[in-house]
Amino acid sequence: DPRGALALGDSGGALGVAGGRIITPAVAIELDTWSGGSYDPNIGPVNSNHVGIDVSTAPTSLVRSAPGTIPDLNDGSDKYVWVDYDGGSGEMEVRISATDVRPANPTIRKPIDLSKLFTGNQVYLGFTAATGFALNNHDVLDWQFDSQQSTSTPPGFTPVEIGRASCRER
Repeated sequence: DPRGALALGDSGGALGVAGGRIITPAVAIELDTWSGGSYDPNIGPVNSNHVGIDVSTAPTSLVRSAPGTIPDLNDGSDKYVWVDYDGGSGEMEVRISATDVRPANPTIRKPIDLSKLFTGNQVYLGFTAATGFALNNHDVLDWQFDSQQSTSTPPGFTPVEIGRASCRER
C-alpha cells in the first residue's frame, strides 16, 4: 500500500475500518465485546457482545446482531463463524455459534455490492482486532477461504483457496 504504516488503520475500537486512519476499501466482520462508544450507537451496556458487518465507507456497522442472540464472546471458549457472500444476489450472511455445527439461519445478513467497493483484480484478506480500553486476547485458530468463479468475475481473476478460521476471544 502506498500509504505505508497509515494503511494499518486506527487504534482502539476502530478496527481499522473507522476513525482517522482507515483501511480502504475494506469489509470487516466485527465480533465486538465492548459496548457503546461512537462506533456502537444505540447499543448500550446491555449488549456488550454483538456481531456486525462493517465497510470502510460507513462510520458504523451496516447491520448488527440483536441483543442476546449470539454466544458470550468473553467466556474464553472457542467460537465458530461462517461468512458467506453470494455475488449473484449481493448478499452477505454471517453465522456464529459456540459449536462447530453451522447454524441453519444466519445471525445477520446484509446486501452489499462488493464489485463496487473492490475494483481491480487484487483483494487482500486478513484479520484485525481491537479492545478499546479493555483487555482481551484475540486468537484465530483456524481459517479457510473458498471462492468459486462466477460469470461476473473480472477477466484475469483466479479465485484460490487460502485457509480456514475459527476464533477465540477471552
